[in-house]
Amino acid sequence: MKTENRREYKINCTEHESIRILNFYNNKLSHLYKDRLITSLYFDSLNFDIYRHNSINDSDKFTIRYRRYNDKSVLSKEVKINNSSGKKKIVDVSEYSNFSEIDVFIYKGRTYYPSLFTSYNRTYLQTDNLRITLDKNITFKSHSFRNLHLREKTMKSVVVEFKLLNASQDIDILKNIVGYPIGFSKFL
Repeated sequence: MKTENRREYKINCTEHESIRILNFYNNKLSHLYKDRLITSLYFDSLNFDIYRHNSINDSDKFTIRYRRYNDKSVLSKEVKINNSSGKKKIVDVSEYSNFSEIDVFIYKGRTYYPSLFTSYNRTYLQTDNLRITLDKNITFKSHSFRNLHLREKTMKSVVVEFKLLNASQDIDILKNIVGYPIGFSKFL
């Protein structure tokens, strides 16, 4: 199990604006990983309790999903938690190799069901204590458990995320961001 603690800021912008953001950091950025296709399957209760709670609360919330990076043979099981002490992501390797094998997700004694697929292309960049990701071609697709008629929608914008890797380090990341941070979730 891997646990990460970090501060994050997201900007929803055009392709042109994302290039301006990268130009701001000039030659300080290096690629952390090769670009990847990421596909996630998010889970919720039958009454969409996670969605309802997360849409009206900035803290004390969680998101649960299975995720595939590129065409890896194994899916990861992830829980993202946002509470008063910060954001945390818990990642475990799952026993599943295909999303179709997963019926439910049990978390804290409750059963959650498949709700939504997301997929996107991610670019990973890093400088000092800051990681920047750019998510493009973000596609949302309903799951057959929830809808008889599958729906799909692709965003035209780019989501740029700034991740301060050492949350205890006091860096004013906002003064260096070009644009305005937003609350954005691929689940909401």
